Amino acid sequence: MPCSLAWASSCCANSSWFTSSAMGSSVSVTVDPSRQARCSACQANPDPPLFRQSRVRLLGEAVGRAANKLGRRVLFVGSGGLSHDPPIPQFTTSPEQVRERLIDGRNPSDAEREVRERRVIAAGRDFAAGTATIQPLNPHWDQHLLEILASGELEQIDTWTNDWFVEQAGHSSHEVRTWIAAYAALHANGPYQVTSSFYRAIPEWIAGFAITTALTLSSNHTK
Repeated sequence: MPCSLAWASSCCANSSWFTSSAMGSSVSVTVDPSRQARCSACQANPDPPLFRQSRVRLLGEAVGRAANKLGRRVLFVGSGGLSHDPPIPQFTTSPEQVRERLIDGRNPSDAEREVRERRVIAAGRDFAAGTATIQPLNPHWDQHLLEILASGELEQIDTWTNDWFVEQAGHSSHEVRTWIAAYAALHANGPYQVTSSFYRAIPEWIAGFAITTALTLSSNHTK
């Protein structure tokens, strides 16, 4: 089945994939048999407990094989930040009250949300000014990851440990698991070629950002 990797708002041939470093992490599959889209979500967990990168790749491959059997046009979508270490509490070092909020605090009050937003905005300003204490962005690591994803040699990432992710690219760099799963799903449908890639490190947003699109070599999709 021909496949492509493309932005979610674009139409696609039988299967396509888009990856973006929007905040948060998710993987979704959109099926479009006759312009009638359906969406299924799958999250490559960026939060503890974290499993090995090889399992992320295998998950993506399984999604890709399942999509191949549909015989329909499919759009795969993945998102998540690249290198970034935002000012959020870490479970292992937080007091009990904060831990409880991390576990069961998905619906903060308006006041709690405002405090959090102010804290992040202030941290972004300090980070851009060079006065913040959070971990720097790592454009070299980001570009290296993008190069491996473009090469199709995804097994290289299997050896990257969770601790190494944090050391090189910050605590929230685990969001790139969705990128790995995305490209693995694409790769499960044959060799592919990246058709566009944009990257920029944005200190004001405390993250490395990128957008990539790709097509399987067997795809007859034109944009």
